[in-house]
Amino acid sequence: MKQYQLIDKAGKSVNTIILDDDSDWVVPEGHRLELLGDIGAPMPPVSPASPTALSQLEFLRRFTAEERMAIRAATDPVIVDFLHLLSLATQVSLEDPDTVAGVNYCEAAGFLAEGRAVQILGLDRP
Repeated sequence: MKQYQLIDKAGKSVNTIILDDDSDWVVPEGHRLELLGDIGAPMPPVSPASPTALSQLEFLRRFTAEERMAIRAATDPVIVDFLHLLSLATQVSLEDPDTVAGVNYCEAAGFLAEGRAVQILGLDRP
């Protein structure tokens, strides 16, 4: 018997399944199986998933107070547009292309120290 992880199209773990062989079960469309190992064999450590959808407040708390104040005071039209989009969001996805581009732009424009974009977007976690 082998243990498999069911992964959805976004790359997120959906379930853990035990099968004799991966051909014993029809994988739902848009999903894939990843072999975790034989039953009884030690399992690899699983790190807690980083949240990818946050409230505006949760997202903004990833920035320091100094970073938030500097970004809010910016007159750069790209940053103004990023803040406008953020103000319209009910949730902020850390994987959304506008979020990624906006945070990376803030770093490139000098409003964030080098490496902060990766930290804010949660890409520094294993």
